[in-house]
Amino acid sequence: MARPKLGEGDTERLHVKISKEELKSIDDWRFENRISSRSEAVRRLCQIGIFSHGRMKIISDQSDVLLRNMRSLYEAVEEEIDQTYLTDNPDKSQVLISDAFDAAETLAMEVEVLSKATAPLLGERNFSVAAEKSKDLIYETILSLSEALRRRKSRDDRRTLFLAIQSWSDATHDSFEKMDDEEQDQFLADEIARILAKRTKSEGEGE
Repeated sequence: MARPKLGEGDTERLHVKISKEELKSIDDWRFENRISSRSEAVRRLCQIGIFSHGRMKIISDQSDVLLRNMRSLYEAVEEEIDQTYLTDNPDKSQVLISDAFDAAETLAMEVEVLSKATAPLLGERNFSVAAEKSKDLIYETILSLSEALRRRKSRDDRRTLFLAIQSWSDATHDSFEKMDDEEQDQFLADEIARILAKRTKSEGEGE
């Protein structure tokens, strides 16, 4: 039985030296995606890489444009977004703007990880050196991404806490001032949880 043709032209055999770690990554990808053979997995990964590289600059450029525009839109209505979470019927459009800005920011950071990881593989002549540089850049960029996400959570918690305090009655303020430090910390944590739960409920009802 003749084997099916792999492309338009004649088939060529390619011998490649590869590390055990790289081979394991290929096999992991193969099994995860239910690819019939190792050689088929390598061919598919090559095609994915060639196609993705051709689109990478477009994705990166448009990701930057999206983030800039979403940041401008978010900053224009930031005060209204803050206040809408204190109401019983939040403005869904402002909630969507806030979520879209966070998504655009995360997308831009993920694209940056991909761009920095592949840059040495394109520009460095020695593959071993390129692979090491790529690993270092991936590690550094993921650390930066994690730190950016941590800052976002800290920012959101501070904003949520500020909104909670704004909504307190005089009686709540007086009661808070009489608490000790541990009680105040717990009270503030409960307030953040209360507003976040309210936000999650409103978003769920809007779906």
